[in-house]
Amino acid sequence: MSKPNITMPHRHTLRYEDEGAIIDFEVELLQKGIAFYRNSAKIISGKPQETETATKSVEKWIKSKFDHVEVDYS
Repeated sequence: MSKPNITMPHRHTLRYEDEGAIIDFEVELLQKGIAFYRNSAKIISGKPQETETATKSVEKWIKSKFDHVEVDYS
């Protein structure tokens, strides 16, 4: 895989794009950071097997952009 492109097209959505895979994740902006709903992956295109790679990449990206990150595993 190439370097993924991660964007925030909406204040409640993070989008992961890499070689045809497009996966959206739910996030919530907080007073002092962001909440990342780790299990909220919605596959727009691609294969379900790509979800775990996307999840790890998005979580790493969020932690590099925000000082305070809450990860929700529910």
